Amino acid sequence: MNLKKLVSNLKNKLLMKYSVFAITFFLCSSCYNNSDSQYIISKENSRLKGNLSNDVGNLKYGHFNFILSDDKKVFVHTKNNLDDRNDVIDYSTKLLPFLNLIPNDITIIESSKIVDYIERNIKDSIKLESNQMVQTYITISSKFDTINNADFFVLKKQLIKQHANYFYVRKITEEESQVILSIKNNIPYDPKSIQWKTKFKESSKIMY
Repeated sequence: MNLKKLVSNLKNKLLMKYSVFAITFFLCSSCYNNSDSQYIISKENSRLKGNLSNDVGNLKYGHFNFILSDDKKVFVHTKNNLDDRNDVIDYSTKLLPFLNLIPNDITIIESSKIVDYIERNIKDSIKLESNQMVQTYITISSKFDTINNADFFVLKKQLIKQHANYFYVRKITEEESQVILSIKNNIPYDPKSIQWKTKFKESSKIMY
């Protein structure tokens, strides 16, 4: 009788031990998965600041600029403030250049086509007119500081897979936001009629 009771107690202890292990494993797995479902721009950029070179860490616009949306679409444009030598112009200033971005500059990518677009268009380097190979700079922007958009993680994963590692995550600029707004609402875009809150660089001119 005592032997049966001893075996029973032992089984109960083993069951409890493995139950605790299973619960702990589940919780740890959930924590790990959550790290791939949320990205906080300010937190991550602060953490990475010491590891970013000046050109990437102060990147306003790159060769490719992806803009996250909430409707299973990603917008991208290629207007930038890079000069012919691939340097970021005036990276020490906080003033943005006015790109004279217009709706026709924007390409709309369906979520299901993100991987295909990157595979077809983005390499780890690009060739300039002088046949000089230079690093490709990329930005990913969001309206919100906290990113829960699944498209972001598809973008990030595919860019790394393509060895396009020079990408910077930032908040969307006012100019980008206004152009996207006109596209989504199908309304004319007139930058001269907008009361801009952003203070642009003095050298910038509104051309349209």
